[in-house]
Amino acid sequence: MSDEFRFSEEHSNDIAAVVADLKTRLPDLPLFLVGTSRGTVSAASLAVKLSQQVAGVVLTSTMFRETGSRAKVSGLA
Repeated sequence: MSDEFRFSEEHSNDIAAVVADLKTRLPDLPLFLVGTSRGTVSAASLAVKLSQQVAGVVLTSTMFRETGSRAKVSGLA
C-alpha cells in the first residue's frame, strides 16, 4: 500500500465506514486506531481526519516518511 493511498480520500472513507460500524455495535466503548510499522502512517493520518470519531491512536514501530519538496503527498498536519 503506497503513502499516496494511505493519505487518500478512498482510504479515509473505507476506515470511516468501519469506525461508524464499530461505534454502532459498541456505542459505550472508546475506539482507538492502532498502527504498526507502515500502518502507523495510515493510523496517524486517519486519526487526524477522524479525530471526532476516535478516542486516540496507538503507534508502534513507527515509520517516518519523507517530507518537504521531495514528498509525493503532504504530511500530517
